[in-house]
Amino acid sequence: MLDAASIITLIGLVQGFFLLTLILLKKGKNQVTFFTIGLLVTFIVDLGWYFFHLIDQLDQHWYLLGLDSIVLYLYGPMLYLYVKSHFNSDEQKITRVSLIKHFTPALLTLFFTSPLFFRTTATNFLDNFKAIVPSTFAVYSLHGLLFDFIL
Repeated sequence: MLDAASIITLIGLVQGFFLLTLILLKKGKNQVTFFTIGLLVTFIVDLGWYFFHLIDQLDQHWYLLGLDSIVLYLYGPMLYLYVKSHFNSDEQKITRVSLIKHFTPALLTLFFTSPLFFRTTATNFLDNFKAIVPSTFAVYSLHGLLFDFIL
């Protein structure tokens, strides 16, 4: 049975897919459009995880737990790059080095949690996920220290 919170979340998911469809059908995509699409997909994945959490279906869709840990590291870079590309002139495109630098925590999380996606049952995944999450946060902290020191 759906309660009010899950219905509101489901409405948000439908709106997200509708907006994503409209943006994908738009002609003349530029850099701002691509970061808008990325930010919207990030919101949709996180809302999907929250919806399955609200209706107690995460044990059937256990892989969303791993995706949500990766999505957490995408909010900041997506929002920052969206705003930066929105206010930049056409000559000041965002470079690949900047993209790699900003998405390193998400890529490292994907790298360290990818073996968990090949588990066959939800209990194996959840047991191993609880063991690997602290090391992922340690890698993110190390990443922050290194880039603060370099920059």
